[in-house]
Amino acid sequence: MKKKIGIGIGIVCVAAALLLVLGIFCYPHWKAAKLLKEHFNPERVGYTLEVQLLEEQMTDDQKQFVDVLSMLTGINTENFYKLHLKGTTWDGIVEVQVFPDGQENPLFELYLSDESEVMNGAMFYQTVRANLSGGNALIERLLPKWEDHTYVTLEQAEQIFGIDLSAVRNFSLPQIKEPSTSSWFMALLAMKRENGDNEVTYAAEKAGAAVKLVLPEEGNVTVEFDVPNLQETLTAINEKASLSIDTEQFVLVGQLSGTVSAAGQEELSVPEDCISQDTVEILEGVRVLIQELLAK
Repeated sequence: MKKKIGIGIGIVCVAAALLLVLGIFCYPHWKAAKLLKEHFNPERVGYTLEVQLLEEQMTDDQKQFVDVLSMLTGINTENFYKLHLKGTTWDGIVEVQVFPDGQENPLFELYLSDESEVMNGAMFYQTVRANLSGGNALIERLLPKWEDHTYVTLEQAEQIFGIDLSAVRNFSLPQIKEPSTSSWFMALLAMKRENGDNEVTYAAEKAGAAVKLVLPEEGNVTVEFDVPNLQETLTAINEKASLSIDTEQFVLVGQLSGTVSAAGQEELSVPEDCISQDTVEILEGVRVLIQELLAK
């Protein structure tokens, strides 16, 4: 009887020791998962992206759109096939600045949501005005300075500049379910953990993509990623993860890399102060006139 009791106590001790070891191993991952849950909301992030577009996947209309942009802005067409994006997302609203490759200043600034989409018309107009006038005093007089409200709806932008923005208007964010602490924990267990100076990192390569989570002692949680073949990665994610991504929206994207970090506390909203339709029609008429003059 005493022997059986001794065996039972031994089993309990071994089990307790295993649980202790398991707890020691798991605790750092659980602590990191709680940090991610509390301080990283996938619907409220800041981001910088580099996007390589696939020219061979473009339709003739899309290639013509790039040609029109090049003509209006004076930026070489090849620069539009590699874009640098910077912005913020907040509960379904996207703010994005678009830099064609080699440009120090953004060409576009857009605010997109399910309810409305607007563009910083003044920003794009100044680039177009500078290019079309080319220092010509007469054309500068014909092209008025933008002194009205800063923003235009995408429909107004299409009318003013003669460009098709339907791809932007039809864009929607992937439906992302905010991960629970346990979901983060399970994900972290599958990643390689490293302790650095004042930060902890988790890294993994899955679905053809490399991803690294950076959890600093101070500052924002950051996600760095590199996706050499976006279409293959999206297909794999749709099959296994909690995302529902329309891959057709990204059919032109070949490579994608960037950084995503927790956004600040300032709520993002879509600007509502757009220019009047009368002003839109005036600017459209001037743009058509200038294009006809330059074509002669």
